[in-house]
Amino acid sequence: MSEPTNDFSVQGQSGEDTSISMIDIFTLPDSLRQLLSWMLRKGEVSVQEVAQHLKQDEATVTPLLEHLVEDGMLRTRQVGQERCFRVLLAHKSNRQVSEDIWSFLE
Repeated sequence: MSEPTNDFSVQGQSGEDTSISMIDIFTLPDSLRQLLSWMLRKGEVSVQEVAQHLKQDEATVTPLLEHLVEDGMLRTRQVGQERCFRVLLAHKSNRQVSEDIWSFLE
């Protein structure tokens, strides 16, 4: 059995880096929002874990997971013979705060 790597590949449809924000997750249909929220809490999940969570078989959930990878919502990595998935959250941008605001807060 091969060792797991920490290398999650980012696979968007056009090969560009994509991600989803928490606000985006809240605007999704309930079933998808609940799935991604569960995945966020778990951190990293296998197809088998998703199938168990959704009470469906692996053949049914695999296309859903593939679609989410293509849409840039999930990252994937190979762990031995198994693929693992993780929600790809957008990073918060470092916003510069005006000096006027800092003086107002003091």
